[in-house]
Amino acid sequence: NYEIQLDTSMTFSSPLKVYSTNNYKVISNLNYNTFYYWRVRALNSRDTSAWSEIYYFVTTLASPKLVSPYNNEIAVHLNDSLKWQPSNGAMFYWIQVSMDPDFQIIALENTKETKTSISISKLKNYTKYYWRVMACKNNDSSSWSQVYSFTTCIAAPQLSAPENEQVNIPINVDLSWQKVDGAKGYIIQLSDAENFKNFLINQSINLLTIHYDKCTPGSEFYWRVRAFRDDDTSSWSPFFHFSSLLKDAILIYPDNQTVNIPIKLTFDWDSPIQADSYAFQLATDYKRSE
Repeated sequence: NYEIQLDTSMTFSSPLKVYSTNNYKVISNLNYNTFYYWRVRALNSRDTSAWSEIYYFVTTLASPKLVSPYNNEIAVHLNDSLKWQPSNGAMFYWIQVSMDPDFQIIALENTKETKTSISISKLKNYTKYYWRVMACKNNDSSSWSQVYSFTTCIAAPQLSAPENEQVNIPINVDLSWQKVDGAKGYIIQLSDAENFKNFLINQSINLLTIHYDKCTPGSEFYWRVRAFRDDDTSSWSPFFHFSSLLKDAILIYPDNQTVNIPIKLTFDWDSPIQADSYAFQLATDYKRSE
């Protein structure tokens, strides 16, 4: 027989004692990232040898435990992060994000991340990914963590028309946006306030355009769209702003059909609030000039 002693102290004050009839012994459930000392002596029914020379070894780092997104999570936004628990003794982490479970198509990789999270802002919308993490220090590394998968959310729609900051929009206008892959419908919001406190439209539709026929003259409008499918909803698109046609100027002086007007006079009119300048026309014929 052989007696094997294993301890975290070189004095072997509280050793783990195991025995073997072979010249090896499998010992499991040791602590990660730990110094261990070990020695062996031979035994038989009549005699016991001296202890062997003391050797030591250091166990490997623990594999990180993944935190979020949880496994098989869907609708993960690109402003979220991958997060994992720290491994005792780790100096940095190696992270891989792949489009396949065998990690043949790497979409994102960082081999020297010192934090326990990483941004996924450069990944694609509406795509399934697989990820894993390895703890590292100097010349040591853990095994890979468990592999988790997640699917990113669908993309926010891109607004088409009216264009941002477009002016002179008539009373009737069609709001339109581009199709989003995977979307089953869209939520459209139109407001006369930049903070969208008051809705002129707040509606779910499965089309790529919606008609609005109440663009009152001299008004400001703000609109945005988000896509949805099943349990997934995109972020809002950046809002666009447009303004309708200015109200007509109201003529004040001289009044309509007034006679005996002096040849030198000042014309006066009531100006729309948003007007920056005016086009003035004076003619001797009754037909209005264009």
